[in-house]
Amino acid sequence: GLHAMPQDGGPDDGGRPEYFLPAGEVARSFAEFCDQRTDKAPFYAQIGFFETHSPLDFGGNKGDDSRGIGILPNYVENDKTRHFFRMLQGSVRQADAAVGAILDALERNGLKQNTLVLFTVDHGISFARAKGTLYDLGLEVALIMRWPGGGIGGGRESGRFLANIDVFPTVLDLIGAPVPSNCQGVGFAPTARGEPDSPEREYVFGEHHEDMHCRCIRSRRYKLIRHFAGYRPFDVPVDPGQFRYLTGPFVELFDLEKDPLEAKCLSTDPAYTEVRQQLDRRLYEHLREVG
Repeated sequence: GLHAMPQDGGPDDGGRPEYFLPAGEVARSFAEFCDQRTDKAPFYAQIGFFETHSPLDFGGNKGDDSRGIGILPNYVENDKTRHFFRMLQGSVRQADAAVGAILDALERNGLKQNTLVLFTVDHGISFARAKGTLYDLGLEVALIMRWPGGGIGGGRESGRFLANIDVFPTVLDLIGAPVPSNCQGVGFAPTARGEPDSPEREYVFGEHHEDMHCRCIRSRRYKLIRHFAGYRPFDVPVDPGQFRYLTGPFVELFDLEKDPLEAKCLSTDPAYTEVRQQLDRRLYEHLREVG
């Protein structure tokens, strides 16, 4: 594994940027590995960046508004949100440049065709109703794959409904390794290659332990969130550094087809009683299954 953390970092340095290397340096380390590699055996590299973690000025980031500033529609636009998203865009640009350097190193060393490259992240942005919540902005992550020699390429997009645990069996399928019988993920190797695929999963599940103690179930259309704490930290969608502790409904239900921003809670709407009960049953089944 090649990580953004030098040797003097301890095990719990998560948010302390002084323990991390900028993405450009991490990419250069990987490039050196490729350039100096004498053993031609297959390798596995797990490469982590600190960007786009907070604080966003890490690595000399000054922000990027060269193509404007994109502010999501459920956030108030003011000086603080504009500054946040300008800095976020700069951090994304730094990570993007590092990914480019990694891909260049693979190509320069004749590894482009036969290397499976997978890019993903672990949660949404550090802003209101995103990271640390079970709303879609907290759960949705990037997933980009490339393996020209294995039939994965060409700028295809897929609408398949995935959970991150589905990546593990997919990679095993792609390299011809057996998938353990106790694997909970649903593989999508044919989708990655642009071929007809097996039926997709019906639900994805999410959980968050700190402060909120909440669990969720999400289908293509609906999201149900159960809160097991008597209060919730609620980020104010004006200032990324400000939040309040509020009481709220213990159950939230959203119709994502009609309300993709998850703004209208339907948990007490009689028209959605059957949907709520069905999702509740399946969520509790899942909680029992995973302990």
